[in-house]
Amino acid sequence: MPPGLRPRLSGARRAVFTTDIDGRADFLGLAEDSWKPEPLPTALVPMAQSHLAELERYLEPVSPEEEGRVLARIMALLEHYPGRARSDMVEQALALDWADDLCEYPAWAVGEACRRWRRDPSKAWRPTPGQIRAICDELVAEARLHRDRLKLVLRASR
Repeated sequence: MPPGLRPRLSGARRAVFTTDIDGRADFLGLAEDSWKPEPLPTALVPMAQSHLAELERYLEPVSPEEEGRVLARIMALLEHYPGRARSDMVEQALALDWADDLCEYPAWAVGEACRRWRRDPSKAWRPTPGQIRAICDELVAEARLHRDRLKLVLRASR
């Protein structure tokens, strides 16, 4: 992210703790307090617009040209795990369901989600589309947040 933009897209952070029965505090993580869009200085607007365009490209959903490759990636992942024998018609219907469930994510995110599932030793079964979606959501969450906030900041800067 270009310098000068990050602080404008992040809220204040604070540490979150939980207290156990003995009164000891255990660190849970960082939480972001409220955030609101503030107009950018005029000098930062072109850089913000350029970064927004980069984020849009980075988050671009699976294109029709990539769909076959993404479906092949999913079907290859499923072949690593035992499953029931299915007719070609049922396999085709399942592939269309997967495509429908994952079409909003970039091809790179679907590929990385498959890779993570495949490499996780605790995953000894075929994933559902929802499980792969959850991994994709994690992969794109920060970029989507920055994109959405950048849009709001740019709108406030008009």
